[in-house]
Amino acid sequence: MESSELSAVWGCLHDGYIVAISTSEGQVSFEVQCRYLAEALGHPGERAFRVAVSEPVEWTPWERREGEREPPSFEDIAAHEADVLSAEEIGSQVGVTLLFEGWNPGTPSRQSGGSLLLQAARAVLHWADGEPLATAELLAASARYWDAFGSTGKADVSSREEAVELGEERRPGVAS
Repeated sequence: MESSELSAVWGCLHDGYIVAISTSEGQVSFEVQCRYLAEALGHPGERAFRVAVSEPVEWTPWERREGEREPPSFEDIAAHEADVLSAEEIGSQVGVTLLFEGWNPGTPSRQSGGSLLLQAARAVLHWADGEPLATAELLAASARYWDAFGSTGKADVSSREEAVELGEERRPGVAS
């Protein structure tokens, strides 16, 4: 996969959150829950996406500020279900910015985050259960969703609590 394509895939997963990370045979797989996008593809919102990339994967947490606890580690990403904020192409790699809501309770920002640096070569997208998913299909579904959302301020959806309040994608117990 080209870096521009991998960046677009992660960009589509904006508002999703990482629920699992695994490593096998030189690849790191990220399972991402993104309800509105799964539903836009005609699947239950609980169905997760898997993005597998070649190692190495670099994790750079945001700097710790006074009064905050230690920044999140790579292992904390799935354990805390970090939110996918954005993605950008960085040469042949892709940077993905993650947010940890509630990481620093009692501080003004209450959150922390960091960036993943991913290798685009040999990256693969599919459903977490292994079923194939074409990148073009994901990009088209995302574009349809956001076009509908942008033209009316509300996505043209009917149910699943209006697609989890139209992409706000907040998990139970996590404040906006």
